[in-house]
Amino acid sequence: MRIGIIYNPKPKTDNKEIYEKYCEFDTEDTIDAIGKIVRKRGFGYEKIKFGKEALNRLTSGDIDFVFNIAEGIYGRSRESQIPTICEMFRIPYLFSDPITLGITLDKPLAKKIVSYDGILTPEYHVIDSAIKIPKDVSFPQFVKPSMEGSSKGIHYDSIINDREVLREVVKKMLSKYKQPVLMEKYLSGREFTVGIIGNREPQIFGILEISYKKGIKNIYSIENKSDYIKRVSYSLFDEMKGNVLYNKISQISLNAYKSLQCRDAARVDIRCDEEEVPYFLEINPLPGLNPVYSDFPIMARFKGVEYDDFIGSILSQGFKRYGL
Repeated sequence: MRIGIIYNPKPKTDNKEIYEKYCEFDTEDTIDAIGKIVRKRGFGYEKIKFGKEALNRLTSGDIDFVFNIAEGIYGRSRESQIPTICEMFRIPYLFSDPITLGITLDKPLAKKIVSYDGILTPEYHVIDSAIKIPKDVSFPQFVKPSMEGSSKGIHYDSIINDREVLREVVKKMLSKYKQPVLMEKYLSGREFTVGIIGNREPQIFGILEISYKKGIKNIYSIENKSDYIKRVSYSLFDEMKGNVLYNKISQISLNAYKSLQCRDAARVDIRCDEEEVPYFLEINPLPGLNPVYSDFPIMARFKGVEYDDFIGSILSQGFKRYGL
């Protein structure tokens, strides 16, 4: 079997604007680490860059399975583009299908669906004009682009306590990201990210609590993520640390995973209010897989699971789903 690992390459840069623009993309280190695991399991592999290169390779007929972590570049459905081509040519691929990837990238749409299924998510508004901010909105509010990932567009000024400031931040965000702004009630409680692996009977792989070091603002911003060693503290949250909360977070996460019909693996972001009631924030069905700094592999390290076994377990879910 020849496996194509399709990805968007992340440029090396010290420029903050360029870094943020491509923050969702993957480093060559990530692709090489995955490739070594694929080869170790006896498969041939090929690194394939998103775009014309990917289109040419997928239509060549000699790629048997796609390890898809491509984020795409343009459009609301950019994460769905590679899976759509795979389905067109009947090439098996890892992770979720085009419909799920399209819905989950559109955070308000994902929230609407999980809300319909009874899953708690913070009260929210979708704003496409700074003059359309509801008059009765309560503060603090949290704002971010409605169709981005990897904390893109999330900065220290994303938590807002003043209407005039809110109007200015929304105006700038609309101009910069060219998409509606998601505005939701800010939750001041504990923050978690939940790893899930599986298909017919998905299982909680782990729950990672995210907290912040002294003097660091309580927000998983792009600044905090990019300098996580100095700014962020991670700890594995398990039943021994709080059985009731653990069970609530697990249930909400699994329900969201099933509601949005994710496949193979995904990561769910959860935040609690001041009374420790957990709420669904968003889900990432193409979770970051860098062996050093991505949340899911950090979770695996805390659990004592080797990166090789972690990636292998996700890959095996995709194989099993196709009967390979």
